[in-house]
Amino acid sequence: MPLTATAVTPEIVVESPVSLVDGASLEFGTVLVQEPGLTRSFTIRNTGTSHLDGLAIPVDGAYAADFTVSALTSAQIAVGGSQTFTVTFSPQAAGLRSAALHIASNDPNENPFDIALSCQASGMDIRFAGEDGARVTRPVQAIDLGTLDSGTQVERSFTVRNTGTQTLTGFHLAISGADPS
Repeated sequence: MPLTATAVTPEIVVESPVSLVDGASLEFGTVLVQEPGLTRSFTIRNTGTSHLDGLAIPVDGAYAADFTVSALTSAQIAVGGSQTFTVTFSPQAAGLRSAALHIASNDPNENPFDIALSCQASGMDIRFAGEDGARVTRPVQAIDLGTLDSGTQVERSFTVRNTGTQTLTGFHLAISGADPS
């Protein structure tokens, strides 16, 4: 009499927003030191045939303290179910910051599911203020100089202030547009 069996196993799938492979690397972008952090959402799905159990998400590495993981609502995901969590990058210093995210589970071949995280933390922030002290936004904001008769001049002062934590270098100012002269 032949015997048959069907394997009953969980299968972890991680998306952010697309499906990731175990060992994937994710770049968060650039954020200023001491500014609100960048947040990225992750979804864990169970596409297997049994519960995905023992979920935990530790972070380690040289700059693990710069990456905060939100709490999961449960340490288990039912077959066909999912959970979402976020990782927030809030750098403590400037430079390239990296850490490793590990999603522990009972998946037999992807435990833990590893994701390398990195983000650039900048200590420089340029703020422009017009004569009235109002902040000029970036990257481009039109500044109305008023109506002028031909041959007259108008003068406006702007203040450039480095509100970051590093020295601002290589600064260049240019005037452009249809008639920059």
